[in-house]
Amino acid sequence: MGTRQFLIDVSFADEKHGWAVGSGGTIIATSDGGATWEAQKSRCDAELVSVQFADSAHGWAAGTRVGSGNQAVVLATSDGGARWNLISVGSKYTAIFGMTFADRLHGWAVASYGPRLLCLATRNGGVSWRTVKVMRPPGLENVGAMSSGRACFVGWPGLIHTLRSR
Repeated sequence: MGTRQFLIDVSFADEKHGWAVGSGGTIIATSDGGATWEAQKSRCDAELVSVQFADSAHGWAAGTRVGSGNQAVVLATSDGGARWNLISVGSKYTAIFGMTFADRLHGWAVASYGPRLLCLATRNGGVSWRTVKVMRPPGLENVGAMSSGRACFVGWPGLIHTLRSR
């Protein structure tokens, strides 16, 4: 399927165009509904845990550079993945667990910073992120966009938070 790496997330913009991400900065794409997959160059070695496309051209991948002092990363493309650009890097000791976008500008992410769990939001396509809520473990695992200004964060045990972007 275009890679031997561990794949973690998949997103389809329509019936034909899809992307999957995983370990070692792996990004693979299909333009025939999954019949064939081709590798794309992320130009990073992060463990990518989330991929999201607003349409067949505009997408994001997020994950964490694993090693001493983990560091969250967000990649973006505006050409269907022909070129992925590193657009956001977290500080040391950050990790991203999940990410979603409501449209090309408004996105949400679940991250950690040390022992804290963070609900993050962006209004500029992922270039910068702001903390909407800070929580203590156990907790957040993933997020779904409800609209450009609202998201639902989920986790354990049975945790559900609906938040608005301020």
